[in-house]
Amino acid sequence: IYSFAPVFLFYQSAEITLEDITLHAGGGMGVIAHKCRDITAHRLSVRPSGFRPMSVNCDATHFISCEGDIRFDDCYFEGMGDDAINVHGFYWLIREIGIRSVVATLDVMTQSLYPDLPDVGDTLEFVKPGTLLPFSSGRIETVLPQGDGWTVKIGFEKELPPELAVGDAVMNVSRKPSLRFENCTVRNIRGRAVLLQNRGAVIRNCLFEDCTGEAIHITTATGWWESGGVRDIEICDNRFIHCGFGKTTYCDAVGVVVNTECAQQAAGVHKDICIHHNHIEGDNVGVALSSCEHVLLEGNRFHGCAPDIMVEHAGDIVVMGEPQPRVVC
Repeated sequence: IYSFAPVFLFYQSAEITLEDITLHAGGGMGVIAHKCRDITAHRLSVRPSGFRPMSVNCDATHFISCEGDIRFDDCYFEGMGDDAINVHGFYWLIREIGIRSVVATLDVMTQSLYPDLPDVGDTLEFVKPGTLLPFSSGRIETVLPQGDGWTVKIGFEKELPPELAVGDAVMNVSRKPSLRFENCTVRNIRGRAVLLQNRGAVIRNCLFEDCTGEAIHITTATGWWESGGVRDIEICDNRFIHCGFGKTTYCDAVGVVVNTECAQQAAGVHKDICIHHNHIEGDNVGVALSSCEHVLLEGNRFHGCAPDIMVEHAGDIVVMGEPQPRVVC
C-alpha cells in the first residue's frame, strides 16, 4: 500500500541527513520527503534481514515537490517492492480559467497524504495532457486553497496564454530539485531502480543488477499525474547487469528508458540527456529513447542487448562509440 506507514516521513523540512541507517523492513515506503529542501543520504542501506525475501514493500525513497539538492552516496538497495528512488512533482488539472487565474485540482492522492499546494513566487508550466508537452509558463501571484486543499485558485502575475484550455495541466518547475546518485548499488528489486521526473541529475559510478524493470526510467505520466518533463541529465560510468527482465507494462530495457506515459508520444518532452561510458549487459533492449531530443550516447559498451539502442518519436539523437552500437528506429 503506497502511502501506508513509511519508515521516515518528512514534510516541509530542510537540511535532512540520513547517515549510516539500515532499513530491513517496512509496511510501505522507506523514506517519503514532501516539499522538502536539501536532503543527503550517506551509507543508507535498504536490505532484507535474515532469510526475508523483501525489505520495504514499496519505494525505498520517494521525493515529492522538493527543491535544492538531493544527494545519495555509497548507498545500497535490495529487495524492495518498487523503485530505489522516485523524484517527481504533480500535475494539477485546470477546471476554470480567468484572465489571470485558474482553478485547478489534484486528481490523485499524494504518497504523503498531505496536499501539494504551490507557493507564491513559484513558476508553473502549462502542459497539454495529450502529449505532456509544455507550451507556456507563468509566475504565481496568489494561492487560495479551496475546501480540503485538493483544489486551489492560482493567480498569476500576467495574463494567461490564449491557447490555455480547460483540461490542460500545470506543473511546478520551482519544485524540481537537482539529484546526485553516486557510488550506489541497486540489486534484486521488483521494479525500476531510479525513476526520474526532475531537472538536473547526475547518476554516476553505480551498479544496477537484476532489477525486474529498467534500471533508470526518465518519464512523466498521466494516470499517476506525476510530473514533469526532464532536463539536463548525465548518466555515466555505471554498470547495468541483467535488468529489464520482468515483462512489465514498461519497455523493460536493461539500462535506460526515456518516454512519456500519455496518449501520444512527442519529441521534446525530455531534453538534454547525456548517457556515456556505461557498461550495459543483458538480453533485452539496452537503451530505449522516446519523447525526447538533444540526447548524446557516447562510449557505452553493450553486451548481448537486442538491440543496443531503440529510438522512436525523438529528435537530435547522437550515437558515438567503437564498435558502433546497433540502433533500431
